[in-house]
Amino acid sequence: MTDLMWRKLMKKLKSMADFGIKPEQLHDDVFQLSNNVNLQKRMIFQKEYETPLDKYAILYYFRFVEKLESSEIANILGIHNENVHHLLYSLGWHFSNDYEENKAILQEKGKKLTEILQRAKNQSQKLKTEEHPILLKALQSKVRINKNSYISMNFTSREEYIRAMYYLFHIEDLTTVEMALLFKRAKGVINTKLRNLGFNISHEESIARKKKKGR
Repeated sequence: MTDLMWRKLMKKLKSMADFGIKPEQLHDDVFQLSNNVNLQKRMIFQKEYETPLDKYAILYYFRFVEKLESSEIANILGIHNENVHHLLYSLGWHFSNDYEENKAILQEKGKKLTEILQRAKNQSQKLKTEEHPILLKALQSKVRINKNSYISMNFTSREEYIRAMYYLFHIEDLTTVEMALLFKRAKGVINTKLRNLGFNISHEESIARKKKKGR
């Protein structure tokens, strides 16, 4: 008996068939998204869904075909609304319940974030560390930073990575959701990276930021 068969016996895994969702109702992007899921994420998904495609297809269907809000989707799936909310944000599916309109907004947002990243790479090199103690502490820290990780994020050196991440989060005031979209990483991964660098902020500071920007 395979591991997947055993999990299905122990706990009913969600699938497209459970909700009568047909492949022809999905955008091609959903198939591409599911095909790009790495092994680690695939194993996480298969605790609740038969396949990664089932997870993305179900979310896509209720968001863009049925055009439901996150709370309604959460109620149907029997999970917390906050989980659906964060998942929609991590995929960039929160702008509109019309997929093509949402995609256009996401692409425009992506262009602006890319411009901000380029500015961060340039301007962060000019920051005087004596004026930015949090940055100085991160640069002097002995915390291990995986080279392959920052290279995959298009940074050429450890220092460029630290400076740019500081600039994005503390100068540009990007949210972790925006940084997740920018680097195509999960929000939780970005949170971990910021925490490892000592760049994380308190809940109170986070609320103050949101009020300041009207979020």
